[in-house]
Amino acid sequence: MDEDAAIIVAIRNNPFSNYVAIREALRLDVCAQTVRSHLDEAGIQHRVPAIKEWLTEQHRTGRLQFAQQYVGEDLEFSSRVVFTHEKTFASPNHGKIHLWRPNRTR
Repeated sequence: MDEDAAIIVAIRNNPFSNYVAIREALRLDVCAQTVRSHLDEAGIQHRVPAIKEWLTEQHRTGRLQFAQQYVGEDLEFSSRVVFTHEKTFASPNHGKIHLWRPNRTR
């Protein structure tokens, strides 16, 4: 197996790895940037994945109850209120998770 194929197989087996670790695991005599270039040429990009929580039954019930509170409100009410479902959490214990995956995939 040539170096390019070995790099691609290694990153597909462990997409959360980094190019330095791949270079060391395969004992390649190239710089880490070369490993990254080979992945880029193969259409495999470095990404930060979207992390989404699964809705529990408690979440669903809470959302339904919240929505039912506003069923009878008129259109004027909705022009004065902004509803959003987005949230952001930060944890001092964990850094960002990174992974490699082919272009146009999730």
